[in-house]
Amino acid sequence: MVAEAATVAGVGSDEVGEGAPELPPLRSLADIHRDARSGGDLHRADLAWACHVAAMGLSASEIRDVITEARNLPKKGAYRP
Repeated sequence: MVAEAATVAGVGSDEVGEGAPELPPLRSLADIHRDARSGGDLHRADLAWACHVAAMGLSASEIRDVITEARNLPKKGAYRP
């Protein structure tokens, strides 16, 4: 899903204009969850990933969809935009 969202947002596409800085690769949410810097706190990892991909151009709805798909969060209550 992350790759699809990145493609939709134009991140990682081959159509980079001349002089445009090359963006670092998009890290997956699972990769961030496994990163020791989060100390096992998945909420902290979700926030770190959201900041990472938002800076790369993913929209809030794309970010929300990926996090919702990756985590079982019904115990947190219904999402109300």
